[in-house]
Amino acid sequence: MSKKTLSLFLFVISFVVTYSLLCLVYTGGKMALEATTFDYIRVAIIYMALFKTIVSLVVASVVGAIPMIIGRRKE
Repeated sequence: MSKKTLSLFLFVISFVVTYSLLCLVYTGGKMALEATTFDYIRVAIIYMALFKTIVSLVVASVVGAIPMIIGRRKE
């Protein structure tokens, strides 16, 4: 696996994992007890979406750059 492919793979995986974790942490705080599962998931994904996207992009960029940084040190 080349360095670029590995970086892309790590970027995508870390973005999805970070966004998912943020969805668990920052859910819609004012959800009613009668909310369906679909409504809960929809609100968890949409609530603070811009913030979650920016944080996930930063984390994914750092994790995705690791193979490139390690590759430069070995050369």
